[in-house]
Amino acid sequence: MLMIQNEKQLAIYYTESNPTLTMNDSVSGRFYTMSFFDGVLTIDATQTLSANDRENANAYGGRTIGTVDKLTNESYDDWQFIKANTEIVVMRGNITDIAAGVFSHFEKLHTIVLPNSLEEIGEDNFLWCPNLRYIHLSKYVKSVDGLTSKNNLLYIDVAEENTEFCSVNGYLMSKDQRELVAAPGGLEIVEIPDGCERIGEEALFNTHRKVIIPASVNEIDICNFYSGVLEEIVLGDYERQYPLVESCFKLQNTEAFQSINIH
Repeated sequence: MLMIQNEKQLAIYYTESNPTLTMNDSVSGRFYTMSFFDGVLTIDATQTLSANDRENANAYGGRTIGTVDKLTNESYDDWQFIKANTEIVVMRGNITDIAAGVFSHFEKLHTIVLPNSLEEIGEDNFLWCPNLRYIHLSKYVKSVDGLTSKNNLLYIDVAEENTEFCSVNGYLMSKDQRELVAAPGGLEIVEIPDGCERIGEEALFNTHRKVIIPASVNEIDICNFYSGVLEEIVLGDYERQYPLVESCFKLQNTEAFQSINIH
């Protein structure tokens, strides 16, 4: 049996004969198990907690899937094997948060089943997951930093009951459809839905080659257009929107800006 710990004393156990990782976060009292078999990684938080565990979990807002960053060499190899061979992730039970970077560099991952209890997706999730093309967000999701990181998604779906977000043609929008929260990173051509008024922070952070902005947009957060392959931006109202786009590149390489066809 192997044991590893991160900065929050997250103990992870893995045995070759029975490949199950049992995580026990001794700081927050959140408990869940992870098991891997035949390409499927299952994260289960359905087990009943003791009264003390429930009190601790509730105090911290629920159960969080944490990172496994500080590993011994032997245990690191086991975790890397799972990351390299996982095709499907299934999450069960009362899981409320996914910490930053947990699901990054899962190169074979093509399907992830998120629990209905999920509320937050930390940044840098789904980074370098080239085969993950679709994701569905439940009604309780209220923070999606992970979807503004570089990803290869083609469609972001959202439960109709969600009060923070909605999906318009696969784009993640605010509930009132006035703000673009995230464009799927796998799209080479992004056509922002008409009626959108604001492009939010890092909503266009991915490697898009062409971006079409409707005339309805009147605000663009400066943390956008960091793609190294962007070739063309089409503006619905050139005179008014050109300065908005230009301001995004003042923090970037001006040569890259000059090479982009903006019309």
